[in-house]
Order: sequence, then C-alpha cells, then structure tokens
Amino acid sequence: MIEYAKDICGLYPEYHINISSATYELARHILGPHRNLSPSSFEIKLLRRLTELLNGTLEYEGGIFYLKRGKYKLEMSLCSEEEKKIAQLYQLIRNGFFLPGTIVFWDDFDRELRETIKKQLLNILLEISHTGVQIFLGRCDN
Repeated sequence: MIEYAKDICGLYPEYHINISSATYELARHILGPHRNLSPSSFEIKLLRRLTELLNGTLEYEGGIFYLKRGKYKLEMSLCSEEEKKIAQLYQLIRNGFFLPGTIVFWDDFDRELRETIKKQLLNILLEISHTGVQIFLGRCDN
C-alpha cells in the first residue's frame, strides 16, 4: 500500500477505480499529515523502535517513499513486504492516525513477516491498543 498511496489518492476522487473506500482512506492517512502537533513522547518511542526494525529511515521525496540506509536510498516498491508493513505502520504513527476511539482492521497482518519481527510488531500494536485504539488482526489460511 505504501508504494501506491500517492497514485491511489490522485486517481480515486476523480476516476472510477475498483478499490474500496477503505483502501483510499488508508492511502490518505499514509500520505498525511493529519495534525499540526508534533508526535508525542509515546509515538516517538514507537517510531524509534520501528526505525530500528527497518534498519534505516523512511523518507518521502518527489511523491515516492524511500527506505534510507546510510548513503543508500531504496524505493519502497523495491523493498520486501516485511519492510513495507513496518514502513506503513511507521507512517501511520508519524501522521497521528492512531487516536483513541480509532478502529483498525488489518487483514493478513502476519503474511511475509519473520517470527521475530511479527512479535515486535504485535507488541507495538498492543501498546497502541492501550491508548484506546481497537485493533483487529485478520489471517487468511489456505
């Protein structure tokens, strides 16, 4: 999703593209910003943990998200699915998406995640849920 957010936000309002309004809303929230406040100390702590998981920083330049590691920048479309999920969560936290009363449905959360990363992301989501956010994780087993 993070690699297509700009395209979805540009096309959806003007053209009939076959995606749900929830997909459009997620893309809008990824692009943000949705608030004028700086991230709270709690959010900064979570963002640092996600930066460690990414082993780099997330940058948005020229309508494209990049994963920057040292002097190298990798376009998000070329990153692993695991890195994309971490970056998406990072961006949603940075934009202030997770407010008390927010309800989040995340389908196929654990697809393409290594067990160690999955546990760390689940801990972060659990911490977010303690702020009054309801999080529902779906799983599709074939």
